[in-house]
Amino acid sequence: MLRFYKARLNFLLLLLGILLVGLQFSLAQCPNAALTVSPATISVCTGSSVAVTIGSSEANIGYQLRNNATDAPLSGYYLGTGSDLTINSDALTANVTIKVYAINPLSFCAVNLTNLVAVTVNQIPTVSNAGGDQTVCSTTATLAGNTPVTGTGAWTI
Repeated sequence: MLRFYKARLNFLLLLLGILLVGLQFSLAQCPNAALTVSPATISVCTGSSVAVTIGSSEANIGYQLRNNATDAPLSGYYLGTGSDLTINSDALTANVTIKVYAINPLSFCAVNLTNLVAVTVNQIPTVSNAGGDQTVCSTTATLAGNTPVTGTGAWTI
C-alpha cells in the first residue's frame, strides 16, 4: 500500500514541477499509444528488475510501468524527453506482463501503450546441503543430502 501512495506522490510532484517550470504544450494532447516498448520478452532471476525502454518518448508526458493484469504500479512516474526513455521496474518475484501507462499531466489524458513486456521470473535454485557427517561401515553409507525444491540435482559419491 505504501508503494501505491509513493507512486501517487511522485505523480503529484511531477505535475507540480511541470506547472512551475511553465512548460507549454497542448492541453488536448493525448499520449501516443503506438510508441515502441522493448524488450518484448525477457527472463530474469527472482528479485531482479527489468529495464523497459520507450522508444522516442514524448516530451512532457509521464510514463509508469504497471502490471498488465492488476494495474498495480511497478515503478514511479518518469517524464518523457523526446528521446528513448528507460525505466527500471521494481524487483520482481513472479512472472508478469508489464504495460506502460502514459499520461499528459496537464490534460490528464491517459493511455496504455500498445506494446507489452512479457517477463519470466526464474526462481533461485535450492542451496545444496550434504547433511551431517556419516560413519562408513564396511563399504556403505547413507547420504543425508537435501532434495532440491527448485532446480535439479542428485547426490553421489
